[in-house]
Amino acid sequence: MKVVRSLTHRSYLLPGVAGLVLLVAACSADSALSPVNADWVEPGWVSQARQEIEEYRTAFVSCIEENGGQADVAIGGNVSIFTQLFDNEGREIPGALDIASQISDTCSSIPGPVHWGLPMDDAAYDRMIDVRECIVAHGFEVSQPPTREVWLEQGPSFAWNPYTELFPTFSQDPLPEDQLIPLLAACPQSGHGFLSVGGFPD
Repeated sequence: MKVVRSLTHRSYLLPGVAGLVLLVAACSADSALSPVNADWVEPGWVSQARQEIEEYRTAFVSCIEENGGQADVAIGGNVSIFTQLFDNEGREIPGALDIASQISDTCSSIPGPVHWGLPMDDAAYDRMIDVRECIVAHGFEVSQPPTREVWLEQGPSFAWNPYTELFPTFSQDPLPEDQLIPLLAACPQSGHGFLSVGGFPD
């Protein structure tokens, strides 16, 4: 049995042991890549977004641990919350579901990074273009984006995201985890059409 709650627009879970998993997209800034294009200039919002994500990640991990859960970094740099609901013989652990619900209620109330909650408008499209240019500047190829009009019509949950071509589940040739995680740290997603892949602790 899995009890799952996602804190992102799109979240895909890999097979694993029974438990509660909450996902929050958060990449540690210290794992970021360096750009290969010396002429590329990082937009100001990217640095701010990276700081917001790191602060949120720190607060989220602290909340998990303070409430009896286990924090784990999954594929894509996500922070996973795991709480065991059953023992090794498949028997429900008394009170485990209550603990899981408490973690869910408490930790999901932590305000997310400001840039995740910005409206899907012309400025959001510009940020998505910035993300694509950042990815390219770090040496990775992605397709051309849709027009501004098409992107805005797609809606927040299905808006084009340059990371789609680089993520497991979406791509036949995804980036390896050891490249994807630092790239996400270097080029944080803008918050619309967000992609994440969660996992479970071993």
